[in-house]
Amino acid sequence: MKKLITKVLKESLGAASIKIEKENGMIQIYHGTDGDLLDSFKATDKSWDMIWKGIQQAKRESNMTGEFDMFN
Repeated sequence: MKKLITKVLKESLGAASIKIEKENGMIQIYHGTDGDLLDSFKATDKSWDMIWKGIQQAKRESNMTGEFDMFN
């Protein structure tokens, strides 16, 4: 049953992953599966806060549209 639910969720929601790192004063964003560098930018003292705010905003917008929230 768990495999079926996972399959249904992946088919309806898609699947994606990223890895975000801070190194040598830079934020690097990598593709989660193949490790390709997708983007990079100079880190500031507010970079992590801004990243989290973006994630939280996406979550709020998703919840407003009635999409599935797997974290609640």
